[in-house]
Amino acid sequence: MKNKLLIILGITLITFAGSVAFAQPGEGRQRNMKKVEQLEKAKLIDELGMNDELSIKFFNRRREFKEKQRSTIEQIDKVIDEIKILIESKSAEKDLAKAKNLNSERIKLESVMQKQRLDYLNSLSDLLSPLQISKYIVFEREFRKEIKEAVFRQRK
Repeated sequence: MKNKLLIILGITLITFAGSVAFAQPGEGRQRNMKKVEQLEKAKLIDELGMNDELSIKFFNRRREFKEKQRSTIEQIDKVIDEIKILIESKSAEKDLAKAKNLNSERIKLESVMQKQRLDYLNSLSDLLSPLQISKYIVFEREFRKEIKEAVFRQRK
């Protein structure tokens, strides 16, 4: 019963969030992202069977991980912007060394992101059981898939 209620709430929230996000750029989109994050938290707490104390520890650790990921993504975006500028410049063909360095930097940052994710998942072992970690991994993928599908349906 509780799962059905969460699913109905989730679909309603996603549908509402998608329609409002496109109608109100900026502020509306941020508000809807917060609602989606709240839904994700509620579903995660239910899926993993976490109590209040455990959920606080888990979400604090998750927030720290997401902040690291955001920082790394910002660095990757800067490198890609530099690559774009290089490609659009007239000297791109001549500056192969710079292109090589930027490509290497991009690959290195992708490796950093992957290591951050692995370290984060490994760090959960003192909070969650192996089964809970497995459920979390599956949940992340399925939730992202749900959100993408809901946004795609709203755009049609």
